[in-house]
Amino acid sequence: MDFTARSALIVFTLVASGINSGAFFVFSNFVMAALGRLPPAEGARAMQEINRGAPNPLFMLTLIGGGVTGAVLAATATGDPGAGWQVAGGLLAAATALVTAAFHVPRNDGLAEIDPDSAEGQQVWADYLVSWTRGNHVRTLTAVLSVVGLLLAAAAQSDATA
Repeated sequence: MDFTARSALIVFTLVASGINSGAFFVFSNFVMAALGRLPPAEGARAMQEINRGAPNPLFMLTLIGGGVTGAVLAATATGDPGAGWQVAGGLLAAATALVTAAFHVPRNDGLAEIDPDSAEGQQVWADYLVSWTRGNHVRTLTAVLSVVGLLLAAAAQSDATA
């Protein structure tokens, strides 16, 4: 196999999207439901703590790094085998980061400012729980589909060099 810079970008973006899709799937599948079963103030406090810990270097590397390399892959795709899958997978990786930045981060920032024990804070939490989770389903899907697209791109490139 001829391992090129493009191959390295595909592998990094694929792994990043895989990690992200797993993390987001867990939240969509059971974490948010579990937080929703807690008394509202406890659920809100727990999510505030999760949100304080989430922007750490490893998570940012996979989310932002994968989004950037995904955009690079989409922008630099050529007529090589699998280029269409590379564009699709790359754009979906970038979309995952964009959905997070445009949709989730503002909601997380808003949740950080509430007093979970107040009536207003509990209403914010109830709204957050529904809207954030729906948005998380979207970014879970974009990350999963990015993995599929990039796997198909890598397979097409591998078949062409075999």
